[in-house]
Amino acid sequence: MSAVARSLAAGLVSTVAVSATPAGAATAPLLAGTIAVGTGQYVFAVGADGRGGHALGTGDYPTFSRTGRLAFTLNGVWVADASGANRRHIVPRFAEYITYTTPTWSPDGRRLAYIRVDNGHETSELWLVRADGTALHGLSIVHAATSPSWSPDGRWIVYVGDGGLSEVLADGSGKRLLLNRDVSSPAWSPNGARIAFVEQHAGTVTTTLLDVRTGRLRFVERHRGAPGPLVWSPDGRWLAYTTERADAGGAFVQIHAVRVADGARRLVARLFVQHLDGLSWR
Repeated sequence: MSAVARSLAAGLVSTVAVSATPAGAATAPLLAGTIAVGTGQYVFAVGADGRGGHALGTGDYPTFSRTGRLAFTLNGVWVADASGANRRHIVPRFAEYITYTTPTWSPDGRRLAYIRVDNGHETSELWLVRADGTALHGLSIVHAATSPSWSPDGRWIVYVGDGGLSEVLADGSGKRLLLNRDVSSPAWSPNGARIAFVEQHAGTVTTTLLDVRTGRLRFVERHRGAPGPLVWSPDGRWLAYTTERADAGGAFVQIHAVRVADGARRLVARLFVQHLDGLSWR
């Protein structure tokens, strides 16, 4: 990170305020791990217990691997240590009209799936690349895609596109539609049994679980606002999501966690930024 960028990041991170534990939540268990978020310009990390907010550097759409690495976008796709150090540009920007979003690690940490948006031709394509920048290729069977998420066994990638909630084998075959609905932010559970996603109806956002084996749906939580990113806790017990709010002090984004078993909710952090791109928990 340049000296100018470090100065800007320092100024921005000083505006990240972690909320106190909400009233009535004193007996709730502390959440473990670290949550990373993107703000459009910078990647930030905060403890899942709401403590220790700090900048990891410039970038957007952060994602942690199970093996302790970080990927993010910044005129292409980058990988780094989980601390944001030792950055490497593995997918350079192809052209000015190309943007990159939502990279996601394969479970073994060897590959990344990401979305390549061609603003000139108005296409949104699913691409794969090895963590060292080799074997870069698009999955031509996928005609439109956003928000990819790997199955824990590394065989499938679920995404939004091609008619709704869809999945495709990582080798580019076997595409199939799982749910013919207008959904966003799919996230495969750590045990592979469920896929979480969000929907919006008349200003209300609903988080739902799809049972991969039976196809049954189960409601988790709902809130007012716009759909945002969604991520599982590493132990599969919680889902984190975001809401946007404004008060006399300005606009801010809140990160919440909901316990899947019973719908109990916690406010993790309040970030004084306009919006968040990406959400990752390790």
